Amino acid sequence: MKLTTSLNANHLVHTDWLDQFNKQQQNYLRKCVEQGIDISSFAKPEYSQLKMKFLCEAMHEPYDSSNLFHYAHLDLGLLKALRRMCMAGVDDLKYYSDKYTYDKLEEIKLGLVRKVDVSVYDNPTFPTVLMKFLRELLENGYDAKPYANPQLTSQQIKVLGHGIYNGFDMSKYAIEEYKPAQLREITNGLRDGLDVSKYDDYRFTSDQMKYIRKGLEDRLDVSLYANYEIDVTHMRHMYNLLSAIKIAKKSSKACGYEFEYEFKKVDGTK
Repeated sequence: MKLTTSLNANHLVHTDWLDQFNKQQQNYLRKCVEQGIDISSFAKPEYSQLKMKFLCEAMHEPYDSSNLFHYAHLDLGLLKALRRMCMAGVDDLKYYSDKYTYDKLEEIKLGLVRKVDVSVYDNPTFPTVLMKFLRELLENGYDAKPYANPQLTSQQIKVLGHGIYNGFDMSKYAIEEYKPAQLREITNGLRDGLDVSKYDDYRFTSDQMKYIRKGLEDRLDVSLYANYEIDVTHMRHMYNLLSAIKIAKKSSKACGYEFEYEFKKVDGTK
């Protein structure tokens, strides 16, 4: 039997109509009727006692809660997030979808309240950690659009953020191909004022990047080994060799000698 008015409800709670509800629901409905509350809008067997309570509270709050009732089939956690949005003056039907979660809607609500362009990140396929990252970039005046990549992991986001907040343009690296360790090597190079273009190709492993970065720091001729096709062991050996040559040249000069060396390309090698 469908309820239409509070008068019907007051009558029906004293009949076998109430048997379709479980004990918790029955007790709550009786309590509401005793308090003169119209239960017609939430007295449905498919609503848990907690959802009934939530809807009852929403009825008496100073905002238009009609959409909450219209979409009351949604998960209670999601409804709570939507309620918080309503309380903040945001009530967009776009967000009444089970594609969103409580945490995602919270990030959207915060962005709307803080007057940022939430269209950059209000995509339900975006993980919450990315939404938060993009919202904070927008709040701090950065262009967040280049970083709106749902394939980024939380660790990649963390390293990208470190670079951005240290004043570097990391947009080139906001793709899933860059592993966190690679991003750290690039960020370290940018921090030290190095020409990271020598090694910022994601085809380099992080260890290869490290030896090129160290070579740049030591002002070595990294062009001799900055090739992602060269095994990292050989890179390390070349780095160590060039470092030793640099020391040998300095020591030779101190002793009155001129140290000379030459690398010749071997045919058939990479």
